[in-house]
Amino acid sequence: MENITPELLEKYFKGFCTPEEEALVIRALAGKNAPPPLPDDKEIFHSIDKRALHDDLWKQVQPPTQSKKAVHRWLPLQIAASLLLLAATVGIVYQYRTTLVITDTQPTPGASRVMQAARGEKIRMTLPDGTIVHLNSGSTLTIPDKFTDTARIVHLSGEAYLEVAKDATRPFSVLTSRTTVRVLGTVFNIKAYPDDISTTVTVEEGRVRVSDAAGYHVLLTRDQGVVCIPNGKPLSVQSVYAANYTAWRHGTLIFKDQPLSQVATILARWYNVPVHIQNKKLATHRFTGRFNNNPALVAVLKELSTVMQCQYDLNDKRLILY
Repeated sequence: MENITPELLEKYFKGFCTPEEEALVIRALAGKNAPPPLPDDKEIFHSIDKRALHDDLWKQVQPPTQSKKAVHRWLPLQIAASLLLLAATVGIVYQYRTTLVITDTQPTPGASRVMQAARGEKIRMTLPDGTIVHLNSGSTLTIPDKFTDTARIVHLSGEAYLEVAKDATRPFSVLTSRTTVRVLGTVFNIKAYPDDISTTVTVEEGRVRVSDAAGYHVLLTRDQGVVCIPNGKPLSVQSVYAANYTAWRHGTLIFKDQPLSQVATILARWYNVPVHIQNKKLATHRFTGRFNNNPALVAVLKELSTVMQCQYDLNDKRLILY
């Protein structure tokens, strides 16, 4: 595929393309010989190995290692089909780069495993007890080699959405630097990045108990949440729309009256790019917006710059807002 390089595809997936580069990729996707567009149903792609799809296309744009005859027989059709599939799932390649099934191992006293979602990617994993965990960008989950007979305890730094398998004899606890969340079987989201000043817990189904370092605790049920700030004050339960707090696992970015400094932190995690705000006053301006379907970074920046009346400078190494 002429002019379509691995580096250009990487930039396109992450949203770093210039308008000219984006147009080049789009023209390739819209080639006259391409088959008809695929159905616009994102759910059909959730069962596809996105990493394998990404790697297959990578191989096709790398210098061929097979004979020219073999390459010419399948390469055009494969590239066209793969590009169309990728066009329909732009960003989803990076939504879940890894799906893991973790099994019990022969326990070593005190041994644990650390699962990490790097900036710019997300991980979905199934724990030995059947609990499903979606780990957001820049997050780490530490789990024991084997859960005990009386408790299931994991440690989180960052953000995770958990569908906890029911087990009345073994409560499930998530420990962060500021809070402890204890459940028997429920679905909830917890956001506890080390560079955030607070921890947020939101319940989608069931009931959880949240305790902070000061000893205060609350019980949360469906569409309730709590923000834990280490200020020594009692915790306060809030009514929320839980789907807004868990939308990230479907590739949706939601900002609700947040200062640009917080927006920048989230963008840095999602897109794995350093963000610098040159104007200190601009950093305090607040932004509200919603971006669906794993938006490209440039799409977010266009809307952001219009609403905030600011400018941006973006390349593959950093983003500057001014």
